[in-house]
Amino acid sequence: DLRLSLDRRAIVLHDAFLQRSSHGRGWVRLYPSGVLRRISLRHSASERVPVLDDLLPAIPATVQPALHLKDHTALSATLRAIERTGDPSHTWLWLDRLGHIRHAVAQFPSIRCTYLPTEARTPSELTAIFPGVRKAGAAAVGVDADQVNAELVADATAHGLRLFAMLYDWQWELLPGLVANGIGGVISDDPGRVREAFA
Repeated sequence: DLRLSLDRRAIVLHDAFLQRSSHGRGWVRLYPSGVLRRISLRHSASERVPVLDDLLPAIPATVQPALHLKDHTALSATLRAIERTGDPSHTWLWLDRLGHIRHAVAQFPSIRCTYLPTEARTPSELTAIFPGVRKAGAAAVGVDADQVNAELVADATAHGLRLFAMLYDWQWELLPGLVANGIGGVISDDPGRVREAFA
């Protein structure tokens, strides 16, 4: 999850406020990256709020980071960080605006973008947006796990798109069906459990 600092650097933090996950206070966007780098995270006093430029080089080449833009103004900073310290061909951007996908793909044709639709929730609504999503340059669409069925996966595939399901803690009973329906991937807080299901 990416936010934007006061000095326009991409910051890796889920929340817009610092309090829940760090020992800082206030909005992320009100601090320069140099100050944020010194704020310790709540779960580990030795870890600090990460700046994307610092994090990308530490990711093994076999791992493809999925960067979710939580702050729409962070797109340019994110693309600059990827250009400086990352590998666009091994990076996924998770975006909820087709214009952002077009911009990212124009800058880095090898980058892969997952569209997170806000205008479509049901399988029929999702199928209707697939042509426009693919035309924008997206490689995948992220959907709620309870919307996935074999027909939706087939429709996405027919449009050249992978389908990723967001699986929440209360939805684990859906996992076998997702695998059986040929889902392209599952986003979860428990990746080990997901890997076991795909094994």
